Amino acid sequence: MSSKPNLPETSGTFTLTTDGAILANNTDEGPQPATTGKQLRWTIGGSPMGNTPAAPMALIQLQR
Repeated sequence: MSSKPNLPETSGTFTLTTDGAILANNTDEGPQPATTGKQLRWTIGGSPMGNTPAAPMALIQLQR
């Protein structure tokens, strides 16, 4: 009996855009300039470059 759930294969791009200070992230390229701040992008599944073992992660400092 397998304890692994039967989930569909995920493939695509996850993009986060912020005007906050990016303190940490696990992207390959790091923050890139965007029209509304900085952008982080992860490729998920679908190719050898997109099969990252870690989930997308970012630590962002927001102003009050």
